[in-house]
Amino acid sequence: MSQSSEFLKGIFAGVFCFAFWGLAPLFWKLFDTTSASELLLHRIIWGFFTLFCILFYKGQIKHFFQSIKSKKTFLLLILSSVCISTNWFLFTYAMTTNHIVEASLGYFMNPLMNVFLGRLFLGESLSIRKWVALAFAFFGVMTMFYGKVDGIEISILLASTFALYGLIRKQLEINSEFGLLFELLFASIPALLFFISGGSEQYEFYLAPLSLKLLFICCGLITIIPLFYFVYAAKRLQFSQVGILQYIAPFLQLLVGTVIYGESFTKTHLISFVLIWSAIIIFMSKEVQTLLTTKKVGRNV
Repeated sequence: MSQSSEFLKGIFAGVFCFAFWGLAPLFWKLFDTTSASELLLHRIIWGFFTLFCILFYKGQIKHFFQSIKSKKTFLLLILSSVCISTNWFLFTYAMTTNHIVEASLGYFMNPLMNVFLGRLFLGESLSIRKWVALAFAFFGVMTMFYGKVDGIEISILLASTFALYGLIRKQLEINSEFGLLFELLFASIPALLFFISGGSEQYEFYLAPLSLKLLFICCGLITIIPLFYFVYAAKRLQFSQVGILQYIAPFLQLLVGTVIYGESFTKTHLISFVLIWSAIIIFMSKEVQTLLTTKKVGRNV
């Protein structure tokens, strides 16, 4: 298969997964009366069963258990499970409490948080350009704090937990699907205990009609499907290309929150987003230039 064909498939997969994540609020808004904690349980439980069935069908369960024998791998996956579960809870909480705009800001900040953690924990060097980008992002967040915008803590925690998740997974040499299955397996043990012990008095699922029960079960698919496309894209595209595509998600979330659900977008929000977007432009400018140069050279060859 030609390189250009693989590239186009990678682009399609990347656009699909990030657009999927960007439009995900439309699905989570169907659960306006459901608590974020119950939605988290459904994401974990049904996500685990969905992924387990897929890997079982592919005959990879044996390889999964072989991949987690290392004590270091086991412990790091427990930490990554805590990070991603916390991130999922914060995201569903934001969706069900009219903080989609703040969630989008968190994911705009995420790549910049990755850079900061890379410098802090991995000793990665930063150019002046990236320090300037981080400064813009910092002032963008401070603007939200100064303006006392409700929900800014959601933005920071979403960016931080996902960045920490990425930092931990970067230390692991394990198949991404196996890593996710372990994270879901570890989180599903307490999730099942809470779900069973809560009963109809605590969780909406038990008394819900069949149509709503099916929607709850779909939480697993909504969690797993974009991850598969993300992995597919990551294998076929350069890291910088994936980095550019990832901004599709928070941009669509911002549109969904403001245009469809009429969430507040104040002058303070605007100033903060302009500073964050400026940081992104500064941060990605060299990567975009390199990408365009690479494609131009490729066409001339």
